Amino acid sequence: MARYKRVRENGHVLVFKYEDAPPGVLHIFARHLTEVDDALDVFFSSEPSWNEEQGRFENQSDTHGLYWFWLDEDARVVMVISCLNGEVDMVKRRDYEELPDLEVSSEVADKVDRMTLQADREIEEAREGARVNFRWGTRQLNIVKQAAEFIGVPYQTYLKEAVLRQAMNDLRDAASLTRPPKKARA
Repeated sequence: MARYKRVRENGHVLVFKYEDAPPGVLHIFARHLTEVDDALDVFFSSEPSWNEEQGRFENQSDTHGLYWFWLDEDARVVMVISCLNGEVDMVKRRDYEELPDLEVSSEVADKVDRMTLQADREIEEAREGARVNFRWGTRQLNIVKQAAEFIGVPYQTYLKEAVLRQAMNDLRDAASLTRPPKKARA
C-alpha cells in the first residue's frame, strides 16, 4: 500500500503523493517546488476544467496550475496529481487541518503514478525551448547540487525552478511598488 498526505479545508480533503525518495517529501515539492498551500489556493480560487484526453480536472490561476481527480466525489476527497509553477515560502498560509496519512490501494497508487508521469511529461514538453548557458564557480554549483539532492531532483531542474521562483517574486514585488495603495473600506 502506498502512503499519501491528507489535509482538510472547506469540507474537502485533498490527498498528495509522497515521493519514493527522499521519503516524506511531497511530489509537488520535489518536482515543482510547490506546497500544500499553493494547491489549496488554486483549487479554491479557480474553476476547474475537465481534460477529457487525460481524464483529470485542471485548475489555473495567475501563478499556478493544478491537476487532480475525484478519489471520492460524494465525500469530497480530491487526489492531487500535480501543482506547478509556484513559490516556496515554507509558511503555512491557510487554515487547513492536517489529517493522518492515507493508505490507498495499489490500483489507486498505480493510477496516480501513471497520471503523475503523464503530467510531468506534459510540463517538461511545455518548458522545452530556449537553452540558457552560463559560467559559475564550482563552489556555488556544489551548493546548488547539495540542495537539489536534498529534495531529490536533478540540479538543472532545481536551478530552473529556483530562478523562475525568484523572478516571480521579484516581479510581484515590483508590481506592488507601482500599484497605488488600496483604499480602506468604510
